This record gives sequence, structure tokens and C-alpha cells, in this order.
Amino acid sequence: MAASNKEIEAAHSLLKKTWNSKPVNVDRCYELLNKLKVALASTSFFPTSNESVDKTHSYMIRDILEIGVQISVLKDDTSSFERYMAQLKCYYFDFKDVLPPSSYEYQLLGLNLLYLLAQNKVADFHTELELLPPIEIIKNIYISHPVSLEQWLMEGSYNKVFLAKDNVPAESYTYFINKLLHTIRKEIAACMEKAYERISIDEATRILFLTSSKELKDFIVKEKLQWSSEGNFLKFSSKANVTEHVNRIPAEKLAERAIETGGLRKLRKAKGNAVAFGSERSKTHVLLHPLVAQNEETRKLVTDIINVLIALESTEKLDKKLLENNEIKKHLTPRYPRDVILVFGGRALELEFVNPEAVVEAYDHRLERWKNVNISDPCGPRDHHQVVVHEDNVYIIGGHQGPFNVFNSCRKFNLKTKIWSEISPMIEKRAFMAAVGTMKYVYAIGGYNGSWRVKTVERYDTVLNQWSLVENMHERRSGAGAAVLDNKIYVVGGFRDLNYLNSAECYSPESNQWTLISAMSKPRSSPSVVAYQNQIYAIGGLCCNGLMASAERFDTELGKWFPIEDEMKEKKCGAAAIVLDAKIFVIGGWNGVGGLRTVEIWSNKTRKWVLGSRLLKRRTGCAACVACKVPNIEEFTFNERESVVEDVLVKRMNGVHFNSQEDTDSGQTSTIHGANIDRNVLSAVGGINNNQQMAHNLDEWLDVD
Repeated sequence: MAASNKEIEAAHSLLKKTWNSKPVNVDRCYELLNKLKVALASTSFFPTSNESVDKTHSYMIRDILEIGVQISVLKDDTSSFERYMAQLKCYYFDFKDVLPPSSYEYQLLGLNLLYLLAQNKVADFHTELELLPPIEIIKNIYISHPVSLEQWLMEGSYNKVFLAKDNVPAESYTYFINKLLHTIRKEIAACMEKAYERISIDEATRILFLTSSKELKDFIVKEKLQWSSEGNFLKFSSKANVTEHVNRIPAEKLAERAIETGGLRKLRKAKGNAVAFGSERSKTHVLLHPLVAQNEETRKLVTDIINVLIALESTEKLDKKLLENNEIKKHLTPRYPRDVILVFGGRALELEFVNPEAVVEAYDHRLERWKNVNISDPCGPRDHHQVVVHEDNVYIIGGHQGPFNVFNSCRKFNLKTKIWSEISPMIEKRAFMAAVGTMKYVYAIGGYNGSWRVKTVERYDTVLNQWSLVENMHERRSGAGAAVLDNKIYVVGGFRDLNYLNSAECYSPESNQWTLISAMSKPRSSPSVVAYQNQIYAIGGLCCNGLMASAERFDTELGKWFPIEDEMKEKKCGAAAIVLDAKIFVIGGWNGVGGLRTVEIWSNKTRKWVLGSRLLKRRTGCAACVACKVPNIEEFTFNERESVVEDVLVKRMNGVHFNSQEDTDSGQTSTIHGANIDRNVLSAVGGINNNQQMAHNLDEWLDVD
């Protein structure tokens, strides 16, 4: 017997009341829902066209279907979920002009997108996405959440997917996210087997995004993986075949851009695509990426390269057949950089009769090598000057050639044309000054004019080719350091009237005013100063107690200085400093005896100073800058890049191994079995492996003076 309208309406009211009660009795709701479905089957409540829509009945049916979708999730019933959503979409799309919008519409449409993603139905995911208004895709959290997940999956950024579990827009999303994460873990497990013969338990736990070794053990048992433990390591069975029961994370199309994970170096791929490559985790994740996973030939190539990288990081002797594999050598070769460090001037000794160094050096941070570039200023070199980059020009500001020949002249080098030219001279002669660039201006700050130290500041208009004075600093300073942060100029330390300064001040171009800020914990003359990750760093310098290796940072929000926990390998002052690739480079300097070739590198990731590749020339009082997006980059870098890798492989195949030992400019030169090893060649491999500590350690104990 068919149910009456009143009976159906009463059953709907009871279902809704039970569903909205707290806590929800899911089994009771499921029972009521099934009875209501049977009753509805004998009615004409379901419309067949827009003309036949009864608003009251259709509103009630939509409400029942929305409850059904959510109950199916709680009951782990994906088949019912699919059926309810298929029916519900008719009310959302076909009858949208008849029915008022539902408050659950985008929540459940987003849940359906997440379901399609978890079920590996990426084509259907994009089909459903095209039905939605663009503004909702961007701004509606229920839709943008699964869209972001899909994007991260295509990028191979699985860490972001796992973090998203704790930031779901609705509780129901957790169900399908867990299914998605489990699929990813199984795929990672399959790739671990292909990438390694064994791996530490701690590393396997981290790579699989688990929190403990117990979770790892439970995962192995649940998935019936043929893994065995050997002490603190997991060993993979060569016969194991996890992939036959794994749902892959596919890509509807190949990624069109390089995928960055943690700033790692990249593996070049045919057709101009790229995948992040380097650390233990990315070695596994690169095998998961669609660029690799969808092509068996590429997957084999990447697996071979992973094995080579593992061998390079070990002490094993490499197979000589590796040299015959041009494909692997090509992919081990670092790319050309986009940006380079340029170092100008400085001198080997702080003596009047020693001329400044004319050679200009460029640093290729992909190969970790310095190169002599033929762009020396025809008017001669300088020392204790400054350089500032603006657009395609490098500006050389002031400096001197001996204490009695202080310059107010300035030069300009165009990176495109490779032409030097004179620009307007400063109003005042300056050496040992600070200089920075903001917008279209170059600022020259303080310094020594050949007679006394000054507190004047002037700025150069790069458009008008004109210098003009701005407000004076509070103190006269030479040997100060300066950096720009949030369009304000910070000047710290220096020397005045036989006093080493710890004072610091800040200049606002908008108000043309200097403001004193908190003093450093220690006086520092000729420190290296940079803006790095939203703070001002003052590194090294000279004080009344001598040279310094310590550093401190200024937090502009807190208005306080904080010490850096690690000290540089060598005490120094008068070094140049720049920021590149999220690292601080302190270049050259004076160690109390003469100019240095050493380069020290700081990263907030490692929070340690490491030695980088040495300069070709010893330099104190040099100036450095980062030239970005350099045209004709080949002129500033090494062209025979594959031969660098081949040289490294040959040395490793000959059984040459290295043990790190401390080596500064004042230390001993090290040799291995009497062999003269090219340190830069070896550090190139460190870069390829993204093992920065390895790269810089190699440079610590190999000196090729």
C-alpha cells in the first residue's frame, strides 16, 4: 500500500530530527532513511522535468538526499554515496532556477570532488569541476580544498596533502582524505622498494608520514609487505611486488612546471619538464610523480640515477660502466643558474703598495665554482668600495686605491651590453662607506672622505643620473654595514673617533628621517650586513678585543638583537655579504694577516656555518652583488658542465675517497694519497645530491693554491 503524503512528511521530519540530534544515532538514521526511500518509491515526488517540479516535494527530496550522502560517509558505504550524489546533482544543477539554494550544496559538491580524487577518478574530477562557477572554485573553501589537494598531488607535494588532514572544511571530509592518504602511503611504499635495497626505520617512518615505528610496523602487517628488519634498518625483498595492488595517483596531463620540494636541486627531464630531486624523501617521491610514474622508461632512468646518487653518497667504488651511460651523466649535470654572484675589487693585503684586484669573479651556485669573467673595468679596480645592482646595471660606488686616493667617482656596468661607463660623481668622496639600492635610487651612507669620517648620506637617481643629499645620520660612521628591509634602510656598527660602534639606526625614505634603534650586543666595525628572512644580520667585524666570528640578528618587529648560535669558522672583518638561494654568503675579508679566499655560508635550515667554494683570489675590502636573470648566462658560468660530472665520476671510480678536516686560509693544505684533487669538481656532486653540508665539507679540506 502506497504511503500518504502526510506519512512521508512525518517520516522526513523524524529523520531530520534524529539526524540533527546530538550525538547522532547513525544506525537509527540509516534505518529511517531506508524506510523513507521505500515509501518514496511509490510516489510521484520525483520530478521528471522543470515543468513538473513541485517545490515543496522537491525541497524535501533534496533534504533527504543530502542526509543520505552524509550517512553513507559515516557508514563507509561508497556505493550509496555515489548513488545519492548522482540524484542530488539534479536538484543542484537542473532545478537550480526553481529551488532556493541549499546551505549544504557546495559542502557536498566539494565532498564529491574529494571522493573522486580518493577513487583515482581524476578525469571525472575535472568534469565535475567544470560545472561549478569559477568564483566558487576560487573563494569557496569547500571547493578550493579538494582543488588544492589535486594540485599538490600533481606536483608531488605529498607533505601538503598530509598536512591538509588537520585543516578540513567539514568533518565529513576526513573520511575521504584518510582513503587518499592511505593510497599515497601504499604508492610511496612501492617506490621505496624500487629506490632502495634497505633504509633506516626512522627514515622509512618519516617518508611514509607516520609518527612512530609502531605505526610503521602496523602498516607493514596490514599491507602484507615483504619487508624484514635488520637492526635499525628495513630490508626490502627483491621478490616483493607492492605495485600490483596499489592504486596509482595519476595525472590527467604532465606537469608543465618544475616541482619544488624544500628548495632541492632538480632533475632535468625530456620535453622541458622537471621534477624535484635530491634528498631521501624526494628520491622516493620523484618516482611517484606523474612525469615519472606514467612512463616506464623514465621510471627506469630515475631509478638508475637514484642508485648512482646513493653510491656517490657512500664509500663504495663506482662501476666503470657508469661512464658509458651518457643519459645518466646528462641528468646528473646541474642546470645553468639564473642568478650569479659577482665580486669586484678588494686586495690581497692591507698595504698601500698592493694594488686592488682587477679580476672580477662570478659564482656558479649550481656547480659551486668561481669563474674569472672578462668584464674588468678599463678604468681600473678599487677596494673598500660598494656595488649595487639596479635592473640591468651594476653600479660601482666610491672606494679608493690607497688611503690618499679616495674616490667620489662612480662607474656603471651594463649586464646586457657588457659596456662600462662613467656616471655622475658623488657630492663627497667616500671609502669604507655602506651602500644600498631602493626602487630607482642608490644610497651612499657615511664612510671616510680621506680626512675624516662622515655622517652625510646621498642618493643617486638612476633615471636623472644625479646625486643629492638626504638627511644626515645621527653618528659619523665609516666601516658600517647596511641593508634594506621593508623599504627602510638599516645601518649598523662602524668606527668613529677611535671608537668601535654598536649603535644602529634606521632611515625612512618616505619621511627622510633617521631613527636610532636598539644597539647591538657588541661593537662591530666593518661587519657583513644583510637582510635575510625578514631580519637584519650583522656578521663578524672588528672590535677593541680584535676580530670576531660571531653574528647577531635584529628582529624589526620585536626591536631586539638576538645572537646567532653558531660562529663562523674564521674571525674576519671587511668581508662582502649577499643572500642567494635562501643562504647568506660571506665572501673574502681580512683575518688580521691578509685577504681571504674563504667563503662561509649560513642557512636557517641547518643553522650552521659551512665553508663554501673558495674565491680564485684573496680579497679584503671587496664588494659583491647578486645579478638576477643575467642575459647570456653562459658567459658568466662554466659551459663544459657534463665534463665536470664526468671528472668526479672518474675520480670516484679510481677509488678516491675523502675525509673532512678543518681547513681555513691559515691552515694546512691537504692532499689525498699525494693526489691533487679539484675541490670544485667534487663540490659539484655535493650540489647535485643537494647535500650542501657535503659540498662545503669537501671544500674545507681541499685547497688548490
